[in-house]
Formats: sequence, C-alpha cells, structure tokens
Amino acid sequence: MNNNFIENIQSFYSDLSIENFYLNEIGQNNDVLIVNKSLVFRFPKYKNGIIQLRRETEILKYIKGIVSTPIPNPIYQSFEGVELGKVFTGYKLIDGVPLWKESLTDVKSVELVKGLAKQLVSFLVELHSMQVEI
Repeated sequence: MNNNFIENIQSFYSDLSIENFYLNEIGQNNDVLIVNKSLVFRFPKYKNGIIQLRRETEILKYIKGIVSTPIPNPIYQSFEGVELGKVFTGYKLIDGVPLWKESLTDVKSVELVKGLAKQLVSFLVELHSMQVEI
C-alpha cells in the first residue's frame, strides 16, 4: 500500500524527489506517510474522511497567517475524485512531539508546564478572535 501512496504523490508532484519514506502507525482516521524525514502526507482511511480532510485543509490554509503557533501548511494536496488512496494532503513536518496525555503527566517542571499553557492559551486566543466568514 505504501508504494501506491508514493505513486499517487508522484503522479501529482513529479518534481518531488522521494528518497525514503515510512508509515507512521498512529493515524486513526488517516494513513500517515513520512517522506524524506521532513514531509507528512495524510491519506484518509474512510470515505467520510475525505470530506473531513478537505475541510481541515481549508481551515489550515485560512488560519496559516493568523496564528503565531506553528501549524501544518498544506503545500501538497490532491482532492480530485473521491477514491481512497488517491486523496491526500501533505505538509512539512513540524518540530516537536505530540501533545499526548501521557507526555503531559510526565512533565515535572513547573516552568515547562507554564510555557506549554502559555502557548496553548495564545493559540486559542488567536483562533477565537478571528472573524469567521460563513
């Protein structure tokens, strides 16, 4: 299946040199492929995931220049058709670690917790202060 993902990426982005890739196993709703250790490509696992990924991509593009927190910037995308394995979005890998509950409960530094809280609050304030066009 991974090779099909690579073929689909290269059919839309033939100038993208793919030297290595691996499947990230944590995707619940998407198959996640890490390419060249620097790019993330997400392929929905389910038909309704195509609609969700398209909407998420639109939101990310909209808020890209508004929030100061690093967010995925979908620079690669294919939403032609609705065939699983062919629909994808891709962006540069963001430095850091996922914000899992287990990661947070293991943090012992009060300063680090305050720093994380400040980043999260800043992001939410920026997000909620946007003018939304419906």
